[in-house]
Amino acid sequence: MVDWQHISLESYRKICHDSFEHQGSLSLVGQDKYLGKIVLSTNFGVGKVVGLDTLGGKGEYLVVESMDHNVKNFLPVAGENNFRLLLEEDDLIKRLDAIGEDTSALEFESKKDRINYFKNTSKTQKFDVIIELINQLILVEDRGALENQILDKLSDTIALEHSITKKLDLEQSKKFINDLIQGDNR
Repeated sequence: MVDWQHISLESYRKICHDSFEHQGSLSLVGQDKYLGKIVLSTNFGVGKVVGLDTLGGKGEYLVVESMDHNVKNFLPVAGENNFRLLLEEDDLIKRLDAIGEDTSALEFESKKDRINYFKNTSKTQKFDVIIELINQLILVEDRGALENQILDKLSDTIALEHSITKKLDLEQSKKFINDLIQGDNR
């Protein structure tokens, strides 16, 4: 009997490739694209995908080992918007260039609607959406405390990715990103 809870990718491929891939019965097929990749999540931080797991049939999960190797986290494969792969350095720099770009401010019926929009949309892990949210928040002249917290959280997640990708101290990256937001690095 196969222990599906802790099956290695190689064993999984040997046992399941033909029978499951063609039937589409197990969605872990194709999820090996994440193995060995560094992922970032606002829920757990940064880690490396070290395996795949079904947690006893409770669903499919990526097994993510924290950067300090002390903790393993399980991220649902179905929740891909709960994490993102770290960008390559060149791609990161190109995308960071979009911070502060000219953009039209979104219009909202009320400040409450605006806050709810930023609160709900800021849960994303999509890098380009995060940049767009930062740009929109820069344009808000009467930003309140919650919107400032959202802007700080978004800039922190970008700074974390910047520090890892560029191999810099996190504080250096925070300063760099904050300078971009302030328009000081242009």
